[in-house]
Amino acid sequence: MNKIKQNISEELAKLKPMDAAQKREYIWEYYKIHFFVFVFILVFTLAILDVLVFNPQKTTFLGVAIFGPYVDPEICLDIEKRLETALMPEIYADNSKINVTNFYVDDQQGQMYYASLEKFVAMIQAGEIDIFIASFDSLQQYTAGDFLHDLSALDIDYPTDRMLYFDINHDDEIIKRLPLAAPLIDSDFFDYDHFASEHLYIGIIINAPRIDTAAEMINLVLLSK
Repeated sequence: MNKIKQNISEELAKLKPMDAAQKREYIWEYYKIHFFVFVFILVFTLAILDVLVFNPQKTTFLGVAIFGPYVDPEICLDIEKRLETALMPEIYADNSKINVTNFYVDDQQGQMYYASLEKFVAMIQAGEIDIFIASFDSLQQYTAGDFLHDLSALDIDYPTDRMLYFDINHDDEIIKRLPLAAPLIDSDFFDYDHFASEHLYIGIIINAPRIDTAAEMINLVLLSK
């Protein structure tokens, strides 16, 4: 404590004969590093408080991927809001959200095409996608049987005879045919012209982390009249 007092006294003694301009120059020259460290710590602390206290990141209540055709971002936002209103209990509203992500791969080539595929795979591996919406061609092309859940094994009220069946193969041998997707063409929930023209289908990712909520969404959109 005495040493601190001594240092303060010495600094004050140095400043005493200086005029105002000299004092400012001296203080800046010898304490600018301390100033920058203080500003860095302050900004870092405020950033942490913003993320953890003031604007905490919302967890994913349900992840929806629209794969293939281009979908306007405003439509994606509208789908998110409508799904949150219909599916998400009010107690989750402050800390959870439904994410609708469009993976535009139709008519894409080169780096953009592979970037979309890589993002799609990465989000599945991270457990951020539960629902998969795509055209029949996309389902065929990307082998739906490898990553979509058997809808007949879930609590889904939509008639299985109207679902889209795929062969499940093992060692190039057909093991069984399972309903893996259902058509959106009859759904009033997706009442967007773009969806009707694309003849899209909906399914559930086989290892979806929120599979019960995903099944609830399928019931909602397929039985919406």
